[in-house]
Amino acid sequence: MKWKPFGISGLLVGGKPVSVKTLLLMDRLGVRRRYRVSTVREFVGKNFTSIPAWGQLAKDKHNKIGALITGVHFSLIKIGQSKHFIPYLFVSLDALSKRARRKLLIPLDYELLEEQDIILAREKREEPYYVASDKSGWFHYPGCKRAKKISSKNKIIFQTREEALSAGYRPGKLCKP
Repeated sequence: MKWKPFGISGLLVGGKPVSVKTLLLMDRLGVRRRYRVSTVREFVGKNFTSIPAWGQLAKDKHNKIGALITGVHFSLIKIGQSKHFIPYLFVSLDALSKRARRKLLIPLDYELLEEQDIILAREKREEPYYVASDKSGWFHYPGCKRAKKISSKNKIIFQTREEALSAGYRPGKLCKP
């Protein structure tokens, strides 16, 4: 996967943003609770309109991968009933819903790590690549569930998307590489 610097935080971000509606976070008493997370769009008096936030894969300086939660188009986010707004939040993968986590991890070939009761990921292979079967005409991201079903004797690996397209393969409809 290609990683880009996020800016002031020292994090690297990659992949496509995914809609995130809730996060599983610790409350003040140390109990994990699910909170609604939303993008603050516009203020109308004391009220505001909100839409779900974005989540994107993020890698810290120790190459541990979590999720960076930001507002849509990098606006502020609001968590739960709090009256405070924040620009971004770096969370572990287990803070996300299963659907959001699955969508975020599609372009990665990863292994999961558990540290201090949180789940993070680590890339198995640093450079981006695509997987295809010699029995079909489709290519996929390595984390796609269709790519995982390809047997090792039929597996073809392409280093770039253009290489797969020039070999006559089409992008998979599930992962859309």
